[in-house]
Amino acid sequence: MLDEEKQPKSTTSILCQLICALPLPIYAIYVGRKYSSGSAACSADATWLFVWGCLSIFLQVVNISMYMIKEQTTVLKILGGFAALTILGSFGWCIYGIELFFKNPICAEQEAHLFGKILAWISVILFSICGFTFCLGVPAMLATGKSNEFVEFTNNILK
Repeated sequence: MLDEEKQPKSTTSILCQLICALPLPIYAIYVGRKYSSGSAACSADATWLFVWGCLSIFLQVVNISMYMIKEQTTVLKILGGFAALTILGSFGWCIYGIELFFKNPICAEQEAHLFGKILAWISVILFSICGFTFCLGVPAMLATGKSNEFVEFTNNILK
């Protein structure tokens, strides 16, 4: 039951998310389960991959369910707040992954370690883009006076 005026955009966005973004966490869960009973280094790598995959799938399910809610309701606000907290936890988990895959000894199972290292590099790139966007976006909002509109928008959502 998607809102009629949002339906084409929402349906396309949901399909794109399922096709493009879902295989990576599924593979992370698969690799995490496959190598969970190895050495200490492999077990740490596998645990990180498994938890990262579960967090990613959970956030995708929350995102898709938010598309299906028609109007601003308390459920949507609670779901959004819970998603924001999960995203903060995911940032911490990614920082731990960066430390795990760049500093700790290499796991003998190359598939687990190299896949984790790829995800850690993706995290570094995404953190860099977020930081760059923040450093450019906040001064631009302040310079153009859009910060007041953002605060009003946020206050209207929280009412």
